[in-house]
Amino acid sequence: MSLTLALLIIVISMISTNTVARENGYDLDFAEEPEYELVNEFTKGGEVIGWSYKINIKIQNTGNTKSQETVINITDEEGVTLSKKTVINPDETKNIIFNWSTVYSKDQTIKTSFYPSDLDEIKNQYNSGSTTFTVIVDEKDDIAATSTPGFELILLLFSMLGVILIKRKNKS
Repeated sequence: MSLTLALLIIVISMISTNTVARENGYDLDFAEEPEYELVNEFTKGGEVIGWSYKINIKIQNTGNTKSQETVINITDEEGVTLSKKTVINPDETKNIIFNWSTVYSKDQTIKTSFYPSDLDEIKNQYNSGSTTFTVIVDEKDDIAATSTPGFELILLLFSMLGVILIKRKNKS
């Protein structure tokens, strides 16, 4: 009986927390898919060794009051996390810009999330969210994978040898 009562109290408090979060006004969500653009390539000895991107995360508040301070994170596949904090006014869409760099030439999946900066506040659908997107790394495959390096040279040598043998045979 007491376990049932405790579970009922927990469920009611969770429902009321969500209702209070929405009734008190703010409702945060991603306004659209995250966008990125290549800003810089790092080179050494004429070779590209890294890339720098500007990543734009758009968060909107469709509620009727200003949000509490919110943390926005991006985390790459290696676990590197960049964070920013902001407050979003009612009916506002805010662009949160990150400068992210990588030395890996493979495409990277980035996880984006937002949540209240006050760790005592319960996360819910009105103040938290996450999504992922993939950054396509530029110039990652400059060398064509359909050819074995030096193979053309071997074909050329055998062709020349064949021509020489044919000419010798024709002279005799």
